[in-house]
Amino acid sequence: MSTDCLDDARSGLATILSQLPEQELRDLARARGCTLPGADRSQLVSGLVELLADHTGTARIVVSLPPLLREALRAAFVAEDGCGVTPSGMALAMSSMRPESEPEVKPVEAAGFLSDLARVGLLLAWRDSLHQMPQYWLPWEVQQLVPPLPGWCQAEPIPPSPDIRSRDTADALSQLVTVWQHIATVRPRRAPPGSAPVERRLAAGLQGWPIEQAELARLRRGRKLDISRQLLTAPPAAMLLAEPALQELATAISGEAEEADLFCRLLVELGLVELTADHLVARKHAWEQFSAQTVQARARSLAHAYQSLANWSELDSVLRRSTGLVLWHNAQYACSYQHFRSRLVRMRHLLLRSLACTGETGWLPLDRVEAAIRRLWPQMNALLDAPVTAWGVAVRDSSGRFSPHSTPSWDQVEGRILRFMLQGPLHWLGWVQLSLEGERLVAYRSTGLANWVWDRPAPSEPVGSVPLTVEQRGSEVMVLVRPHSVCASVHVLLGRIAELQEAAPDRFVYQLDPRRACAEFEVGHSAAELLAEWNRCLSATAPPAVTEALNDWWSRYGRVRLYEGFALLELQDDVLLAELQVSTALSQRIVARITPRLALVAEEDVPLLVKEFSERGYMPRVLD
Repeated sequence: MSTDCLDDARSGLATILSQLPEQELRDLARARGCTLPGADRSQLVSGLVELLADHTGTARIVVSLPPLLREALRAAFVAEDGCGVTPSGMALAMSSMRPESEPEVKPVEAAGFLSDLARVGLLLAWRDSLHQMPQYWLPWEVQQLVPPLPGWCQAEPIPPSPDIRSRDTADALSQLVTVWQHIATVRPRRAPPGSAPVERRLAAGLQGWPIEQAELARLRRGRKLDISRQLLTAPPAAMLLAEPALQELATAISGEAEEADLFCRLLVELGLVELTADHLVARKHAWEQFSAQTVQARARSLAHAYQSLANWSELDSVLRRSTGLVLWHNAQYACSYQHFRSRLVRMRHLLLRSLACTGETGWLPLDRVEAAIRRLWPQMNALLDAPVTAWGVAVRDSSGRFSPHSTPSWDQVEGRILRFMLQGPLHWLGWVQLSLEGERLVAYRSTGLANWVWDRPAPSEPVGSVPLTVEQRGSEVMVLVRPHSVCASVHVLLGRIAELQEAAPDRFVYQLDPRRACAEFEVGHSAAELLAEWNRCLSATAPPAVTEALNDWWSRYGRVRLYEGFALLELQDDVLLAELQVSTALSQRIVARITPRLALVAEEDVPLLVKEFSERGYMPRVLD
């Protein structure tokens, strides 16, 4: 993320926090384990901005979430499109990503999940007069710091087909070099404009939309021209290079024309190639500066460029490959072509978020992924946030005519966009591996897609390093994890039996915690079951230090019980307890009487009892 973008995110974070009541700000700070001094609102907001950007604080809360809230947080990543998350949006996202055998989530339930996540600062409530219920915003800073979450799609350990096609980011950068060098050597010719020039009297009504020759001729023949009442078609955006030059480049990279066009567009977006009136011209100085960056920095720049491309779209590629489909727009809506292209970028982001949450381990069957995304976004216009009468894709008949009501099936449009995204850009950039039967995609496996989508800094991974190590530090057992080198289930397990002490991009440090282990014992999990789960998650036997600690706590479970939320009341003589029970409200507050001098009371009742004891002339002391 650039410095400017980070400043914008922090500014937006401060704006959201500023509209919260002061008590909510302080409650949020306490949930993050901090008490902010001072009564000045700007200081409270500034302190919370820093707290929410703390890696350890955010990761510690996430790994300790109960399963249902972890599911809700994952759904928030999908539902957050830059405009906030509503209870209905959260309910739809959670329901779509659940197996069909599980119950759907109702908006009222989703509202509770949103409130719970906001209480610990993973979401922030946004209240304004336009919405009866608060919207919730998932801050970008929080998104970047969340450790891997379990995917919503059930993965398979082996691919369904032996035909595997793999690339990685190094391959993508190599392709970028080849394309740039080809442009520097050949200076390929640009493609001619994709649509015919339009005279001024028509241009204003078209609002920048491209138009086909035949349709332009029809408009010119009309006696009474009122474009605002027209249903117009728009050809897909033209490729950047002329046909001979494009095929030559595709041959040079041993790829297809769509791949060559995408890499040309990426080079332009990165400022490494300049567009003149007739040619593509390589910028040598810019390339030297780009090449001097680290591999990771170049890969991140490439990821940013793809996600922000507006002059290239997956929809264009689908329309070019499917001659029976046509993109139409209703000129009655005051919507420019530039705005439409920006909505295509939004569509890309929403699909990327959904795919990035499917899971980072194992092979994901495409039919399961498609079924979930189909429930989430049944129509392209839902992805584009537009009325169904504003624009859409229709099917042409044999004579070339179409009706906006001749809506193609989901598989013909939205399904094709999804499949092309996986087999095209995500594969070319090295973000997914593909499993195919013939040329039909049947499954894919993510290779760090979530990190690229959320611009999370990749951890340094020394050659030969192992993803998890265990250290014995006196009586403490520490588990050191490279967070993105283990599956999300490892973090879930460690969050149940250990306390996260430190979180950084390249290392999480957990400490085995007897209180957390005891909580697992309370709900019926034995030490043997927890160790078996360790073996499944890591495909390795738990180290001796972990095995010994869990077995020791299990052997002592039942003999020593830990209780939270209580305070121990200790008195100086055997008579005082009976006296206080008569003269104060202590008799209604005692949970258990242990000895004549010791009693348990609820921790929340301590302030009330201390006040009453003081009023009666006693001198109570409160010890932490």
